[in-house]
Amino acid sequence: MDESESVKEYSERLINIANKIRVLGSEMKDERLMQKILVSLLEKFEATIASLENTKDLSNIKLAELLSALQAQEQRRMMRCKGPLEGALQAKLKINAGEKGKKWYNQKGNAEDSKAQARERSCSGADQKDKGKHNAVEGTGNVVIKSNSGARVISDVLYVPEIDQNLLSVSQLLNKGYKVIFEGKCCMITNLRGEELFKVPMRRKFFSLDPLEKKHLAMKGEEITSELWHKRLGHYNYKGLISMQRLRLAEGLLAMKEKESPCTACLLGKQSRLPFKSSSWRATEKLQLVHTDVCGPTSEASLSGSKYFLIFVDDMTRMSWIYFLKAKTKQILLYSCSTDFQLKVVEGKTPYEAWNGVNPVVKNLRVFGCLCYSHVPQTKRSKLDEKSEPGIFVGYSLQSKDYRVFHPQTDRVIVSRDVVFMEKKGGAGKTKIK
Repeated sequence: MDESESVKEYSERLINIANKIRVLGSEMKDERLMQKILVSLLEKFEATIASLENTKDLSNIKLAELLSALQAQEQRRMMRCKGPLEGALQAKLKINAGEKGKKWYNQKGNAEDSKAQARERSCSGADQKDKGKHNAVEGTGNVVIKSNSGARVISDVLYVPEIDQNLLSVSQLLNKGYKVIFEGKCCMITNLRGEELFKVPMRRKFFSLDPLEKKHLAMKGEEITSELWHKRLGHYNYKGLISMQRLRLAEGLLAMKEKESPCTACLLGKQSRLPFKSSSWRATEKLQLVHTDVCGPTSEASLSGSKYFLIFVDDMTRMSWIYFLKAKTKQILLYSCSTDFQLKVVEGKTPYEAWNGVNPVVKNLRVFGCLCYSHVPQTKRSKLDEKSEPGIFVGYSLQSKDYRVFHPQTDRVIVSRDVVFMEKKGGAGKTKIK
């Protein structure tokens, strides 16, 4: 039985286990269940057990009677210490990486997280009795706990021996890009994509998170690095990424650092000669000056058979358009003249915002060419067939908010929104992806 677990919760958990054993065909009598409850109760119930032994024969007592007596004792204890207990739970912090099974309390306090170096710091205690008192921080580290979607890391954890509860800071979670939703009697923590990480029910006016497992490992469960954003945005330069995040030019970008070493793919595909002195004149209106170029034929054709592409770049906004061509003679069909739009010189805006007037949303972008799995609709499979099919991510649909996935096995491109991405794994060839 856990410290923060009530008699009702603990008994329901054991009864559920006993029912599962009975379903499997094994015998599980109430007497055996009562023995398990008695030997696993906390020390605070010893007086109740002793009283039952003196007044009744435990071999003849019923399970419901035992639970009723234990719950009555628990209610009396809660009524006696309700005030001091609530203050203590809301105010104290203790992160001990050497203990297992501790509960974490969702707290709007000043708990912080860290890396596994020991360093001397102090944090202000929030206890009403000790207001202004500073408790020594003896170390820091990372704690890994299991969530509904796998292992998650709580980083920058402060080890404060003088505080006897583990607290999660809501403000720290928000600063790191997570979402915390309080609704009804439940607290839900999600990531940027809206995926549920933890769902914590309210117990005794607290949100108690009970980790399934705790390990002494410093690994990130789902770290989104600047390198990953660099790939998601088509190998856009790091200074531009940092500028977009700092100026909030796109929704969903997290804080990032510039990568010191250059990207190999960028060097192979984009390295050029040093530029000459740039022109002193720039366009001041949309479509006042448009740069264009035709590239091709390429050595490899696209999935639709195109070997040329035509690019247009607006000089003022830097908005770009790319069109694929199967023959160079078809480029004349794409030209049109229009100078109806006017706008002042772009300062601190992305080409998308300068052209459309709103910030781009980048949270749904994925690494081009990565391995992914698309869901197979129920109408296209039998009961025992696989529900997912591997493929290669090749872009986004222009007609809907779906992803385009290439299946090398069938040489077909499908459009689907039910796709799981493996962004750190590149798409394989026909022989490897099977």
